[in-house]
Amino acid sequence: MNKRIMFLEFCFFLFLLIGCYSYYTEINKNGISKFKNKKSFFIKNFSSYSSDGIYVKDVDLIFLNDTISKRCFTSTDLYLLKKVFLNDPLYAKKPFQILAYSNVDLENCLGLFYACFHSVDDRFLIYIPLLKLKDTIIMNELQKNEISCQKEEYIKQVLLEKYDTLAISEKINLFLLGKFERSRNISPAGCGLPR
Repeated sequence: MNKRIMFLEFCFFLFLLIGCYSYYTEINKNGISKFKNKKSFFIKNFSSYSSDGIYVKDVDLIFLNDTISKRCFTSTDLYLLKKVFLNDPLYAKKPFQILAYSNVDLENCLGLFYACFHSVDDRFLIYIPLLKLKDTIIMNELQKNEISCQKEEYIKQVLLEKYDTLAISEKINLFLLGKFERSRNISPAGCGLPR
């Protein structure tokens, strides 16, 4: 009898602990991002609207822009990124956040972005650089990488429409450094931008 009561008390405590956890979910109000506070029993919501107004699960774009149409990444872009991450057991089916390197990249919807994951032990944040061009997204999952001369020339040519050569060199150099980790303690409000 005592074991049964202890088990029920444990289940009740667990139910209260999990049931009291609340999260914010995003609502699309005429193309503007709004938040609604919800309570969850088992799952944390980590989803948001892409620039084409489609709700994409396991991707957080909320910090890119409150105007949904200006978020730079379409649902097709995000599904393709998720498909690439499925090939890696470290990132497969894990939610991630996309951050712009700078406000200029965000305004232009062109340049350097980061896909940000929580590590397995949740102590670190893993940043994977993405170069978003007009017609493609290039990802660098490696640490230290080289790209071909043709690809580099193409990147420079596309970015020259919005950036000067110094800014382009900085973006390419940061992209070539590849993925890196940072302690979660550095940025308490989410992934935070690497600088």
